Amino acid sequence: MSFSKKSNNSNRRTPKNAHGAAGDVIRPVGGFFSAFFRLLMSIFVVVIITACVVVAVMAVYVFNMIGEAEVVDLRNLELSYTTIMYAENVYGDETDPSDIVSMDGVDYVEMHRMQADENRVWVDYEDMPDYLIKAAIACEDKRFYSHQGVDWQSTVYSFVKYCFGDSMRGASTITQQLIKNVTRDNAVRVDRKIREIMRALTLEKNYTKEDILEAYLNIIPLGNNTNGVQAAALYYFDKDVSELSLAECAALVSITQNPSKFHLASEKTATNNITRRTYTLNTMLEIGYISQEEYDEAMAEEIVPLTNKIVDDSSNPYQSWFVDHVINEVRDDLMEKYGYTAAEAVNFIGNAGLRIYTTVDLEMQEHIEEKYLDDSTFPEVRNETKPQSGMVILDYSGALKAVVGARGEKEGNRAFNRATMAERHIGSTIKPISAYAVAFEQDLITYSTIFDDSPVFKYGENGWNRADFPVNYYETYYGPITVERALAISANTVPVRLVNAMSPQRCFDFLTQKLHISTLVDSDIDIAPMSLGSFTHGATMLELAASYQIFGNGGVYHAPHSYTKVYDFNGNLILEKDYAPEQAMSSESATIINRLMWQVVNASNGSGTGAKLSSMPTVGKTGTSSNNYDLLFVGLTPYYIGAVYYGYDIWESVDYIKYPSTLIWKNIMEGIHKDLPYKDFELDESVLTLEFCNDTGDLATEECKNVRKGYYKSWNTPSYCTLHAVEEPEPEGPDEENSGSGSVSPPWFDIFDDIFQ
Repeated sequence: MSFSKKSNNSNRRTPKNAHGAAGDVIRPVGGFFSAFFRLLMSIFVVVIITACVVVAVMAVYVFNMIGEAEVVDLRNLELSYTTIMYAENVYGDETDPSDIVSMDGVDYVEMHRMQADENRVWVDYEDMPDYLIKAAIACEDKRFYSHQGVDWQSTVYSFVKYCFGDSMRGASTITQQLIKNVTRDNAVRVDRKIREIMRALTLEKNYTKEDILEAYLNIIPLGNNTNGVQAAALYYFDKDVSELSLAECAALVSITQNPSKFHLASEKTATNNITRRTYTLNTMLEIGYISQEEYDEAMAEEIVPLTNKIVDDSSNPYQSWFVDHVINEVRDDLMEKYGYTAAEAVNFIGNAGLRIYTTVDLEMQEHIEEKYLDDSTFPEVRNETKPQSGMVILDYSGALKAVVGARGEKEGNRAFNRATMAERHIGSTIKPISAYAVAFEQDLITYSTIFDDSPVFKYGENGWNRADFPVNYYETYYGPITVERALAISANTVPVRLVNAMSPQRCFDFLTQKLHISTLVDSDIDIAPMSLGSFTHGATMLELAASYQIFGNGGVYHAPHSYTKVYDFNGNLILEKDYAPEQAMSSESATIINRLMWQVVNASNGSGTGAKLSSMPTVGKTGTSSNNYDLLFVGLTPYYIGAVYYGYDIWESVDYIKYPSTLIWKNIMEGIHKDLPYKDFELDESVLTLEFCNDTGDLATEECKNVRKGYYKSWNTPSYCTLHAVEEPEPEGPDEENSGSGSVSPPWFDIFDDIFQ
């Protein structure tokens, strides 16, 4: 039994032994597949878990992108727009009506475009031609109206190519391109693309297709620093975008794929543009946007961009002196009103698409700049180097009409302007606006009051231990002279006597509070600064000219200004000049000083005879600082006020042959006035014209032989001359009209007689 058992056991093992080789193979293979299966399952689980993590992370990222998409606001795009300055149309019927912009009943023409970081001019959707909109869609996004911001078909195709190492370009819709241009998010990465997609989807939920097209066509880059279809139409074709033909529309939108390759400003790139333009027109025909006839006509049209005009003008590479000043003035006003820093204000002006309406007279500005390029405008001097110069011209409302800041070629944009920035000693030009103006306003003097032309302070008298003061430029003293003669020959002694009697403080207050000269400081409250113009810091020609306007408009002061209004690119008024006039002095006083300054230019002994115009009445005043460092003239005609500075930036005596500033003024103003109708100054009719005795300064009698004509307020006339008269006649003027003049002497005259004599 036991064998049997063994035998049986042996028999059960026998097959195993018989098939041992196969069994040994099957068992290891089965174990391998079992382990491999477990490994695959583990990897699969890891992949699933990783995928879930990635999906979760991506979901969080996408939700974040959705949140970020809300920041894209088409109504407040922070982009650079071209600022345009306008000038009043002085060319009349010669101007193309399409170039005229009307504002407040005044016709303006464009005078300057500020080339900032980008040249962009906004145009509304309804003002874009239908061809342009259809060309953009055909060229860049054929399914624009059917998708919701993302063309998924193109996106998936582009992503597959990207996975195989190709670029992820070419899948952007117009909406996505707009997002990229607005955000400047241009990185070629998957995360940027996802961010762009989410923003595009969000954008389409908040804006219409028309809104998106309007924004897109206004900001697309079109080559040569030009952005947007309006700026490009003006740049390449000198046309408003609404005037473009089908072929021109196709040419413009074809640039945007590669502006450096397809722009129209060179022969080579314009040739490249033909290929892309043909594609655009073919696509428009294919999708039914144009007919075969329109296609054939557009293909046959020869595109003629202004390539021959798109060059720098090396003869005048910089913007005008007037534009410089407008920028600075708008900058200052933005800082004052809105709290900008200087840098922020300048950046805003250059990039915010402002519309600035200026006061410039284009013909006058061109004239003055040409004159300052011509050396013959300036008299010869004996110095080795040529002195510099600057000039401003205002009208009687304070509007700046023309300005130039240097002789010769302009050396850059917003260069140093000697007419508006340089603070120079103004010399005797101070006399009419300080000593004489205040004295006449207070009725302290008349046209013919006699003063002693002699030193007011003498060495060794009353503790005065300096040299005799003041010294006249003519290096002598004439003794008794009238106010008329004192101003004509620019005597220093008379204004010194007046300021000393009235107090420097009173003159300082008039200059700062009535005439708004901003450069004066407390140290100027002294006799010499207030009577002879030797200010601590000096004054600018702009403020000096503005202060003189009161002598030609009845005593009214208007702040000098180079613009009237400024609008942002949405048409909102952001700056406007305050035109409120100020009555700085009475019209009677202004008229009398005007007549006194007539002597400066027209009398044989006047210091400003070189400025006399041949065709128009002229009055004015010269000014010379110590050592002939600064030579000035402020002249008035019935139309304009002009102020000229002549001298060196670093003080050097000007060794002139003929007084130069009056001659420069005349050389400029003759041309400006040659075609203007003749007219005289509008003088106050209440001012009396009476004859006075030049020996005594009193009203003349029949016995007076040295008689001159003077101008007087009816309540402040001298008495009749007693030196020559047998007896004093009735106090009446030389005719019936002036018979009410009276003969009352100023009550203060006896009190200050010792000072004035």
